[in-house]
Amino acid sequence: MQDVENLVQCFPNAFLASKMEPVVYGGISRLQADINCMKNLMNSDVQWKYVINMCGQDFPLKTNREIIQHLKTFKGKNITPGILPPEHAIPRTKYVHREDIVHSNVKRTDVLKSPPPHNITIYFGSAYVALTREFTQFILEDQRAIDLLKWSKDTYSPDEHYWVTLNRITGRYVRDVCVYGTGDLKWLLKSTSMFANKFELASYPPTVECLELRLRRRTLYHSKRFLQPHWFF
Repeated sequence: MQDVENLVQCFPNAFLASKMEPVVYGGISRLQADINCMKNLMNSDVQWKYVINMCGQDFPLKTNREIIQHLKTFKGKNITPGILPPEHAIPRTKYVHREDIVHSNVKRTDVLKSPPPHNITIYFGSAYVALTREFTQFILEDQRAIDLLKWSKDTYSPDEHYWVTLNRITGRYVRDVCVYGTGDLKWLLKSTSMFANKFELASYPPTVECLELRLRRRTLYHSKRFLQPHWFF
């Protein structure tokens, strides 16, 4: 450990997490270690845009500049590929698992887990992701993210469902008010309400743009028709 600390001191842009975890492969400790680092990053003076979580066996094929240019093409989106649980992965979150720090393993029990909090649908994907600063803050502060982390503590390899599942949550909450995302468009278009609240153009531009386009098309459609009696009070 001392050798690592000495090495880190040679680089001004490197640090050790303020809270260490005895990591067990497939256990919650691996995910918790990542989150500990994210907490330190959020308190950093560096105004970074993305946090990239990599495997210990990863090796870069691009320069730092090329990586930056590549990330720019995502225009503020996370890179968290994932799918609905395949058959072989379902037991990971269906049954309670116990992390054994002493023997460094995770054992499955026959105890069934409770459903995910907030009626969240679980997705599976890679533990190695690129996350925006805003999403990282969401992970650390949003109650849904906090509750999902707590629920995931006795699952197998939670880092392979945690990031991608949270990224699939439609919209987010600001001051306890739902901010609609693109995932809400389907039911918004079918809603019988006259208005919907709340939208943030900076957060989810496609949501507002799609609704605006639909409204404009409907307006133009009506302008091409003769006035109908039922349009008036």
